[in-house]
This record gives sequence, structure tokens and C-alpha cells, in this order.
Amino acid sequence: MINNREEAAIDLGQKLKHLPKDKLIVLGIPRGGVLMAKIIADQLSVPFDVVMTKKIGHPRNPELAVGAVSMDSEVAISKLSIPEKYFNEKAEETRRLLRERYEKYTGKKDCLAWGGYTVILVDDGIATGNTMMATIKLLRKQKPDKIVVAVPVAPPESVKKISEAVDECVVLECPENFSAISQFYEEFHQVNDEEVISILNS
Repeated sequence: MINNREEAAIDLGQKLKHLPKDKLIVLGIPRGGVLMAKIIADQLSVPFDVVMTKKIGHPRNPELAVGAVSMDSEVAISKLSIPEKYFNEKAEETRRLLRERYEKYTGKKDCLAWGGYTVILVDDGIATGNTMMATIKLLRKQKPDKIVVAVPVAPPESVKKISEAVDECVVLECPENFSAISQFYEEFHQVNDEEVISILNS
């Protein structure tokens, strides 16, 4: 059982100390991942930022991801046939929302450049792994040197999938009986936008 995000981040930071500090950056997935990314970046004395990605849902089932979008690119992650017009329109709409949210979070219009960096991608847990896989594919478009995923908890099948897609995957707990990320935390409060803004501007 994990006490809270803060302690999990400290434990992950210890397991990431072997990474060379030159051209190393920590990226947090909103919202809980941002809180953890800041702690890890401070431990390693490297910069950190927020990575803005969002899934595109199927037109008949919004919870089913058919693609994902970052502030400057998109990726299809499903072979399900959907109208190209729908995908393009949703991608543009979502990209606009992400840019607005990034500016709200950071006060900046453009994110840091990650090309040539070793990127540590942090979230407070992985369930199916679909969002993380989409984020990894989008990060690859920026041509980082390496991608390292660091999370406190994830089921074995998701860890296997993610591990095959990145250079290193660091997970504190890998339980078989997995239904929700929150079940493995003693404390798992909802992180709101104001907390993210405070962390990013501290």
C-alpha cells in the first residue's frame, strides 16, 4: 500500500538517481503526475514541465480512445474505422483546449523542447495503459534520446505493454488484483487546477 503521492515520488526519485543528469527532464501528466514530477525533479536537480495530452474518444463511445492529441501533433491508436473528418475536427478542437490549459497552467504559450533529452514521464498510476501509450507515441515525435516511465502502481499487463514501448519502466508496486489506482493509496486526494498552477509556478 502506498501512503500518498508525495512519498511515492520520493521513492521513485531514489530509483531514478542512476540516470545521467545531463539533458534530463521530468514531465508530469496532469493532474496528480505534476505534483509527483515536481518532487522527483527537485530530488534529481533537473527541470520539469507538464506534458499536455488528451485522448480522442470514439464518436459512439467517448470513453473508448481512438487517438490522442498533444499541443502540436496527434496520433491514432485504434484500428477502428472512424470518419477522417471527425478525427481531424476533434484533434483540432482538443489541441486548442490543451494550448489554453497549458497557458493557464504555466503562463507560457509554448512548452519546453525535449528533443535529445532523456525524458522521465510521471503519473500517479497506470490502469489500462492506453493514455500512457498515447503520450509515449506523441513524445516520440519530439525525438527524445530516451523515455523512462515512472509510476507508483500499475497492473502487470500494463507494465509489460509500457516496458516494451520505452527505454525503462520504473514501478513501485505491480499488483495482480487491480481495479482502480486509488485502491492502492492510503491517501489519494483529487488534485485540482489551482494546485497544478501553484506547483508549476513555484
